[in-house]
Amino acid sequence: MKNISSYFKLCLVLVCLLFVACSDDNSIQNFPGGTSAQLLPVKISGEKNGGQKVFVYDYYNRLISCSYFSKLDKNLSKISELKIQYDALGRVDKATQESSEGESYTYTITYEGSHIVVQDKYYTRYIDIDTQGRVLKMKQYYANNRDASIEYNYQYDQKGNLIKNDFNNNYYSYTYDVHNGIYSSVNTPQWFLVTMLDATLIYNNYTQIQVSFLDENGKEQTPTTFKITHTYNENGYPVKYHVPNMTFCGTPPLPESDFRVEYQEAKVMGVYF
Repeated sequence: MKNISSYFKLCLVLVCLLFVACSDDNSIQNFPGGTSAQLLPVKISGEKNGGQKVFVYDYYNRLISCSYFSKLDKNLSKISELKIQYDALGRVDKATQESSEGESYTYTITYEGSHIVVQDKYYTRYIDIDTQGRVLKMKQYYANNRDASIEYNYQYDQKGNLIKNDFNNNYYSYTYDVHNGIYSSVNTPQWFLVTMLDATLIYNNYTQIQVSFLDENGKEQTPTTFKITHTYNENGYPVKYHVPNMTFCGTPPLPESDFRVEYQEAKVMGVYF
């Protein structure tokens, strides 16, 4: 599957979720430990588009596989899988994307201090991170053509929540609750989760998205606000959430939908918390 286009980046916090399908199990999944429990998402499913997004982890709670399934003729079929490898320092060493059509390509990753370069056969990304491994800026070039680039900028609150990001004169602001984020216990570097998987709910969960953009004359348009509602389990993790119909910045609408998140307990050196 090729890298996310500008439109899909425009919808970066939601697009991967519109790829998923409904579950018939309406029960709420609870784990021992109350709000001290540390959970890893293993499946995200929703009502639209008939599929699932499935995660697999190693014994260090690091994501090693992310697969996308689509429902065709009432059967789930794998569309693609992203496999992730780590080096001895716990950094993402490389990732491989495999599609059901037989296409496969590798993301090669190089590090130089706070600068990271990610390359595949379609794109080159230059990423700047802070001392906690959070992405601050990303410049993306198609086929390393510096005349065809997109620049992304990211801002955070004191907890580490992504509160603002922008690209190509499109601006996003986020408001959060105080509950555990879906990916809060995932031990994969934040920059990779955000830039490669659009997994932004790492500390808490956003309850509101405000979107604005500049028109062709450079004038900022009236912001549009969208509310996201959640249902939490006894551990303080979202197990259901509702996304409203979202239409903005001249893009096709993202349909209203409800989603379900399933978890497993996180581990330490192969031992459950």
